[in-house]
Amino acid sequence: MHREEKAKTEQAARIARQRQRLIEHGLAYAQRELREVDGLSFSDSWRIESAVKSDLESIAGTESLAEIEDPR
Repeated sequence: MHREEKAKTEQAARIARQRQRLIEHGLAYAQRELREVDGLSFSDSWRIESAVKSDLESIAGTESLAEIEDPR
């Protein structure tokens, strides 16, 4: 029983770390993409980045990089 509980705890920690990496990747990806948009105002960029951050908070941590970059 102890082994099962330890395995569950380790799996939860791995998913939490993966989730954090995916959030960081998604935010960096969005920032790069926004920098490439000609004529995008600072306020629009900030608004979009805030929306991306909010959306990324809902991920589970099991998504792929491709799903993070193109969540359609």
